[in-house]
Amino acid sequence: ETSKLETLVIEQKESSVKPIYERDLTTTPPSPETMRMAENVEIGINWTCQTCDIDLYVRPYNRAQVLYFAQTQTNEGLYHKDFTQSPLPQGGFETASFTVPVDLRDTMIAINWFNGSVPEGVSGEIRLAIGDKTYGLPFQIKATGGNAAQGRDETLQSGKPANDKWLVI
Repeated sequence: ETSKLETLVIEQKESSVKPIYERDLTTTPPSPETMRMAENVEIGINWTCQTCDIDLYVRPYNRAQVLYFAQTQTNEGLYHKDFTQSPLPQGGFETASFTVPVDLRDTMIAINWFNGSVPEGVSGEIRLAIGDKTYGLPFQIKATGGNAAQGRDETLQSGKPANDKWLVI
């Protein structure tokens, strides 16, 4: 149960594509050409702290609008789901996708520890899907608690973390 809006993409055709959190991970790195003209890109995160709210922010290129929980649709993509607690028990990922080809070398991914606290910091997994290939890596934010997105504008404009509650990829 949540009062947050959720974007659901409905297609009429049958799709055999599994959700990003159910896909097998690939270990073969994408080619430089694939990085320059990536299609069907999805980015998702999950995290281990059940009482923490971690937020995903993605931007396909420097002057594009940022996709995040308060801006769920832009000309370049969709933000699908905002979890306010760890999505692990539900088997999900907080996810955004691009509806146009993007140059991943220019793409910004930012993660903010919004709410909650644990002394050891928060860790999780970030996944990047390009077409039928899905890559995953662990992430960690070593702060001890969230900051309600303080430093958001600075982080998103500069592409560098404004404080220790942000991780920028």
